[in-house]
Amino acid sequence: SWQLDCRPTPPATTQSLENLTTRKLVVRKHPEHSDAVIVDTLLVNTGKESRDFPGLLLRFSDINGRTLASRIFQPREYLQGELSSLKSMASQQPIHVVLEIRDPGSQAVNYQMRLVAAKGQNRSR
Repeated sequence: SWQLDCRPTPPATTQSLENLTTRKLVVRKHPEHSDAVIVDTLLVNTGKESRDFPGLLLRFSDINGRTLASRIFQPREYLQGELSSLKSMASQQPIHVVLEIRDPGSQAVNYQMRLVAAKGQNRSR
């Protein structure tokens, strides 16, 4: 007989996200596609050691704080072009992240980005 471990996934350790931050988060209309927006941010590792890339939780909400859309972008999704070969975030090297996503609509007046543990990364460091 098989046994299935149904315990919840442990949350990201504080160490895995320690010293990682986003700066200059901007959401703007896409210049070519009317149903899309462009999300720009800088990821920065302010610590002295390299860190794994985090997941990016992007959330849009209405004027009352209700979530209208949210999604976690994994590093393989947001590290494009020459950045796709990076294995970790070097200390003090800002990484410019640009996401092209579907417009969450005119009711989405607030947005925020949180860093979360990326799927499949070693959390036991």
